[in-house]
Amino acid sequence: MLADCEDLHPAIVVPGHGAVGDAAILADVRTYLQGIGDAVRAETARDEAAVIAAIRPRFVARHPDWIAPEWIDFAVRYYLARG
Repeated sequence: MLADCEDLHPAIVVPGHGAVGDAAILADVRTYLQGIGDAVRAETARDEAAVIAAIRPRFVARHPDWIAPEWIDFAVRYYLARG
């Protein structure tokens, strides 16, 4: 779905939350999701709370301007569920 949006080469992107911007938003989201997935796969703990506790601070530090860091937890849970 993200790839479909990128294939449109939009001049303006209106995300579900956050500021309106250009297609760079899509690339940023792709990088973020790949980073979360990589971090989950690299994490040796399999307990959900432990994985979130290990990963969340790193992504909060990378994205200090984000106002909803709980979305990091949702992304971690998603990648844990995928295995």
